[in-house]
Amino acid sequence: MVKGTDHLEKDASEIPVENRNQWKTLDFQLCIVLWQSIEPNVLEILRSFKTCCSLWKNAQDIFANDIQSLFDSANRAFSLKQTNHDMTSHIAKAKAAVEELK
Repeated sequence: MVKGTDHLEKDASEIPVENRNQWKTLDFQLCIVLWQSIEPNVLEILRSFKTCCSLWKNAQDIFANDIQSLFDSANRAFSLKQTNHDMTSHIAKAKAAVEELK
C-alpha cells in the first residue's frame, strides 16, 4: 500500500517494483499540483526537480535554513562603511554584523 507521505519522503527506487509504475504516475500528478501552488519566482528554482521527494527536499534545503536572513546578514557585513568619523559606532556595527553571521 502506498501512503500519501511516501511521495514526499521516498524516491521511486524505494518503492516495491510491483507498485512502482502506479507510484510514478501518481507522483507526477502530485508534482503538477505542487508546481501550481508555488509562487512563480520560487517555481523557477524548483521546476527542475521532477519528483515530489526531490522537490520537497530541495525546497526544505533552500527555505528551512533561512537563506534570506543569512543573505541579509552577509550583505550588512560586507556593505559596512564608516559614514561619519565615529570609529566606536562603526566597530560596534561591524561586530554586530559578524555575530549575526555566526
